[in-house]
Amino acid sequence: METTENTTWLADQPCLDGLAENQQTENSTSERKLLLRTNHLVKEFPIGGTKKDPLVVHAVSDVNLEIYEGETLALVGESGCGKSTLGRLLIRLLEATSGKVEFEGQDITAMKESEFAKIRRQLQIIFQDPYASLNPRMSVAKIIAEPLTTYGMKDKKQLETRVKELMKEVGSRKNFITVIRTSSPADSASELALPVPSH
Repeated sequence: METTENTTWLADQPCLDGLAENQQTENSTSERKLLLRTNHLVKEFPIGGTKKDPLVVHAVSDVNLEIYEGETLALVGESGCGKSTLGRLLIRLLEATSGKVEFEGQDITAMKESEFAKIRRQLQIIFQDPYASLNPRMSVAKIIAEPLTTYGMKDKKQLETRVKELMKEVGSRKNFITVIRTSSPADSASELALPVPSH
């Protein structure tokens, strides 16, 4: 493990098995706010067998980590070792087989979907393939406006203003507002896939 400033790099992991059991950073954590913690997090995918003797793939095994405010945790490992699966578990795009994830002291793995919906907007992901997160039938403006509408912003003029503000924040060009995914240049797809800020 290698630490640089506020970034902790966990490298050369053959798989996510017992990850970050001894995670450390240079700065003391006693004065910083703990944002995210996992406790013996496990994810297994069934691939066959019987109910009594199932066959499973151990994608994530016994992961324990803590992420503090202002800190970046970088997972480095070979393809298929469980990095993306762990990321999906942290924001409940996948449900854990066992263990728990705490966000700001709340166990989000035990929450009902209606309870978690209030927190979901604070946990966002940027996918590796930006095209996978852009609907080819929607304009950029509509893609950005969709989560805002989901969380209660219904006024059309307010939506339009907020969409333009968000595009400006991430450095998107103004002419992108009417562009659809299939006509977006490849080098601009990533900026369009940036998550919408919760504020």
